Amino acid sequence: AAQQELAQELREKEETQKDEEARRRERLDRVIWADPDTGLMWTRQDNGHSVDWELASEYCRSLDLGGYHDWRLPTIEELAGIYKQNPDENGLHIKGGESGIRVEQAWIWSSTVGDSSQVGKPPVFTSTYHRGTSDRRALSFSFTNGGQYSSWLDESSMQRALCVRRAD
Repeated sequence: AAQQELAQELREKEETQKDEEARRRERLDRVIWADPDTGLMWTRQDNGHSVDWELASEYCRSLDLGGYHDWRLPTIEELAGIYKQNPDENGLHIKGGESGIRVEQAWIWSSTVGDSSQVGKPPVFTSTYHRGTSDRRALSFSFTNGGQYSSWLDESSMQRALCVRRAD
């Protein structure tokens, strides 16, 4: 009888652990999307407001989401990798599973620093308007048309941050 009780306790404990793990995965799925094609994990939402490149980078570096602390800005190629042909209900061409990745603005910063001549992946648009102090640029990506835009790294260019990390 004692062995049966112990076996029952172990089964119940195992079921509780399975239930807790399922709830954890469900919570993670609401905030993180894992791309099965690339092995990258993406935040399901952008940072919520337009910021310059430095603040976007800092936002991702300091993000603590889903128990992960190694978030970063994606490269321009990684952003292009989640572009999809058919737009969602908001007119954006972004992957992310059934519930999707949600961005409030089409242009997202990348970690790719340089101008259009250094990247060579058309279409790349370059801004001539500049009110800031930096002459350094980074590329941002548009989820309305797949375009890449060479933007100033200072306060004169404001985009959104979408963070990524390598899945374990």
